[in-house]
Amino acid sequence: MSEHETIVDSATRRAAVDSFGAEVVSPLVERHEHVMSPDVLCDVIEQAHAAGLLGAQSLWESTDFGVSALRALAAVNGGVAFALHRLALAQWLVARLGLDHTGAPPALSLQGHYGFGRQALAKLLAGRGLAEADTALLRDYFDPARDRVVVGAPWASVLVAVFDGREVGWLLADRADCAVEPRPHSHGFDELLTATVRTTAATTVTDTAALAEALYLDHLGMTAIAAGLVDHSLVLARAYAGGRRQGGGVIDQYPAVAQMLGTISATARSANHYLASFAAKTPGGEALAELAGVRALFHPAVCVATNNGMQVLGGRGYMQDFGLEKLVRDANTLRVLGGTPVELNLFVAEWERGQ
Repeated sequence: MSEHETIVDSATRRAAVDSFGAEVVSPLVERHEHVMSPDVLCDVIEQAHAAGLLGAQSLWESTDFGVSALRALAAVNGGVAFALHRLALAQWLVARLGLDHTGAPPALSLQGHYGFGRQALAKLLAGRGLAEADTALLRDYFDPARDRVVVGAPWASVLVAVFDGREVGWLLADRADCAVEPRPHSHGFDELLTATVRTTAATTVTDTAALAEALYLDHLGMTAIAAGLVDHSLVLARAYAGGRRQGGGVIDQYPAVAQMLGTISATARSANHYLASFAAKTPGGEALAELAGVRALFHPAVCVATNNGMQVLGGRGYMQDFGLEKLVRDANTLRVLGGTPVELNLFVAEWERGQ
């Protein structure tokens, strides 16, 4: 394929993403106070397959396309973007590991039952020697018989990272072989299903490097989704501020409102640089450490930006009808998925300590 054909193909696929967001997802989430049901989400996922966002050419076929597509989809609805991100990442990982799997993409559990593995995960991914305490922690952390939180779309199988005392292994378990306990929505991402999962299925393959690569793409996807939430917040806040009159003028002319709009815009602009830089990197442990450090700073800024969007609307911002309060809840939920800022910083510190 020539360079021109590659550019045209990329443009065509991005146009398909925009069309999918505008024609399929947007009408379903126009009423912000209505929660998308699991059946509707399943239908959306089927249409994503038809649009080429899942399947042979999924979102994560290339990092550039994955980042661009997820940001655009999250600017329509963050929950749908997250569901498609995890399904596409699971497809990528199944292919990366050479697993024999057909049918719907599995759910994905890359991390253990608490936090980001403390210092032991950084040592493992860096290929450094593990102390006895590190090995014990990782065995417990990755124990498939302990609760593992799965967030995403309805699923029939799950791909789980485990630890055999030396390397990371992968098991692909049918839902029938898992103990599954559905959980109510804790805060945001109302469209998604959350469950704790336990399984005793056998390990299929060992590949520690695949975990570092998958974690990198997972965090890159979440960063792109966070940027999309900011984009959405800016659109809603600008539209309201540009039409709302108070005290004799349109409120976007007032310094306090302009400052909040500027904060949201600055966060969106910073995302442009972060995402362009990280989309060009090769997935792996070193790239993950760098991204973890950036995400530890960027995501709290995302929470501030979406909150500023809500504040632009004043009291109306807290009402479900206007959508800003949902963006705040989604941003706060995304902030702790994959590791809180504190945990990400601890990962970075331990990674760098051994260099």
